[in-house]
Amino acid sequence: MAERKTRFNELLGTPNDIRDPDLYQLLGLVRVGFDPASVDAAYRTQMSRLQNIRSPKHKSFIEYLKGELRRARTELTNEQRRAGYDAEVLEERRKQLTMILEVVLSDGVLST
Repeated sequence: MAERKTRFNELLGTPNDIRDPDLYQLLGLVRVGFDPASVDAAYRTQMSRLQNIRSPKHKSFIEYLKGELRRARTELTNEQRRAGYDAEVLEERRKQLTMILEVVLSDGVLST
């Protein structure tokens, strides 16, 4: 049985295992070796993809995604804003990892 696609995958083509894509992933870009010059082309590609969807099925979500794509272009093309965004994402990931590790370590599943 095929895995059900996420709305992000269906509408933007993001990998299906990414449930909550960051701004880079929304544009189909990678963080490692990131080139700010690639943002505008990626933005146009993804925005065009959304604008070509004629089905009303995801109308409000498509509008949300358009706003996120505009935000991605703004954040990732400005060096200071991108640095702030990267720090914010890193901190969020640290918090998530800390929560997971606290649970695992408290259950005694891992030993050092």
